[in-house]
Amino acid sequence: MFHFKYYFCNLPTDESSLEQIAFKLGVSMHLVPLAAAGNKNTREMQSRIQESLRHRRDSLLWLIALIPAVASVFSAGAAWRAVAGC
Repeated sequence: MFHFKYYFCNLPTDESSLEQIAFKLGVSMHLVPLAAAGNKNTREMQSRIQESLRHRRDSLLWLIALIPAVASVFSAGAAWRAVAGC
């Protein structure tokens, strides 16, 4: 399971840690351009990981919006039942 600390903290800057995080998230590091030193570009790796984290976070927001909607349906049903005297 992926640790949620990267939602709130900065990502590491070393290449091996970024590759491990990317693997856990399922982020492709294919065609990451090389930096001047010959290593993979860590900024590009970080931006791909951040985009994946943002997508995961945003994909859960529909659930947060659904919970109050369901609660309001139950509340309306209870009020209707109370008024109708059933």
